Amino acid sequence: MRLVLDNPATAKTALDRQRADYRERDVATVTLTHRPGELARAATRLGDAGINIDYGYCGADPRNNANILVFEVADA
Repeated sequence: MRLVLDNPATAKTALDRQRADYRERDVATVTLTHRPGELARAATRLGDAGINIDYGYCGADPRNNANILVFEVADA
């Protein structure tokens, strides 16, 4: 299971209390407009910034229902 949290410290405390196994990873989030080629543009910008993408997944911003792409940043 992968979680993107607004309060990681609280989540860590809860997981530690339950003795759950977990690991933290750095991610970059990008808000995308709904148009062809937008994923390619976002990936190119991340690559140009030196961010290596391990993999990505998407969701919706709960505030405005915008498309959000979450890239997990590969280990350097």
